[in-house]
Amino acid sequence: MSKTTLDSLASAGLLFLPARIAKDARNRRIFELWLACHTQQEIAEAVGLTEEGVRLVTQETASLPKLGKSDKAAAEHATGFDPYADPLPSG
Repeated sequence: MSKTTLDSLASAGLLFLPARIAKDARNRRIFELWLACHTQQEIAEAVGLTEEGVRLVTQETASLPKLGKSDKAAAEHATGFDPYADPLPSG
């Protein structure tokens, strides 16, 4: 690939797209674990970040005005969340 092509991809933000997708997926997983009431330590161990890193991600993603409609509903527990429900129903 030529330098001009790499420069064009970088300036369009496409060169780092796979890394951005991986980071977005990691942050979504952090948010899902946070919604499930896992501790920052548990989340950090699960995703390979420090507790401070998890705190920063949850602080950013938990900003309800910035969330999408379905994530906001989940964060507000408007999706039928039952803290006493069996997480692994038999059946």
